[in-house]
Amino acid sequence: MLLSALAGFGLACSVSGQEQEAAESFGALKLKYSIDREKIEKSGERLLEDYLGKLQALRRKFANAEDLVKLDAVQSAIDAGDPRAGASPPSVAEIADVWKAYVAQRRALPRRQLVKSAEIMRDYGRKLTTLKSDLTKAGELGEATEVATELSRITVELRRVDSLLAINNDMKLEGRFHVSVDDSASVYVNGKLVHKARLNQSASKVVPLKIGDAVVVSLRNRIAGKRFQLAFRTSDGRYVLSFRARDFRIMDRDSKKRALTPLEFGTLKTPAVVYGNAGNRFPFKHGSEWIWGHGNRAVLGAIVTTGMIRPGSGAAK
Repeated sequence: MLLSALAGFGLACSVSGQEQEAAESFGALKLKYSIDREKIEKSGERLLEDYLGKLQALRRKFANAEDLVKLDAVQSAIDAGDPRAGASPPSVAEIADVWKAYVAQRRALPRRQLVKSAEIMRDYGRKLTTLKSDLTKAGELGEATEVATELSRITVELRRVDSLLAINNDMKLEGRFHVSVDDSASVYVNGKLVHKARLNQSASKVVPLKIGDAVVVSLRNRIAGKRFQLAFRTSDGRYVLSFRARDFRIMDRDSKKRALTPLEFGTLKTPAVVYGNAGNRFPFKHGSEWIWGHGNRAVLGAIVTTGMIRPGSGAAK
């Protein structure tokens, strides 16, 4: 009896050890994947830091040469930070070379990030598939189910990334902003007014949009409750951009500023506020939230990212 009990205890410990090893293996895979994705997401920050570092090196060079004209020019470039969309390169050749190289790299960054994301997703998916098979063969069905759930999530996300890669290299989109508001909203892209909305639902004219563009909305409520929802759908219906509270930051409502650089966006800390749920008022599926700022007047700013984009359900009507 004692030998039998000890044998049973040894088997239980063995099974428990296998379960723990599988859990640790799954946890390690998830952690590595999370770290790799974070590196990709922060590659834009590293690119900007490298650009500003090169400008600082030029600043030291011009200071040593006591070239006050070039020193003033490079300081202006440093103070400007991330170049605005449509801005012209600096007149000083050395600064312009650094500026142009950065702008080219920044333009190519979204696609590079997507390619790298797809690469690590496929590798992660292959490892999850192997782990799920091993767990199933070992009879660890609970752990295998958890891995299968994660695998399904990554498969869906990979389809989205592959779909985004099908868009041209500059990630250019063309379609309409759809707005539902009470009482009024003005929508700006890179400082240009593209739509004025008053009460209920409306759509803008067809406008171009790309990753990195700044979307600023000016909101006003005059009588009753505050309500605003914004989405963008491409003309062919293949892609939908959803705007959630976390995508927007609250800007100075008394300022006339309607443009925003990624660097300026990073300095804004207060996200938009979720205001209830009035359902979907647009003729297509999306994930946008009902949002506002503080008070009856508000200005909200967002930078278009790949995370906002999802495949649409078909041709737009």
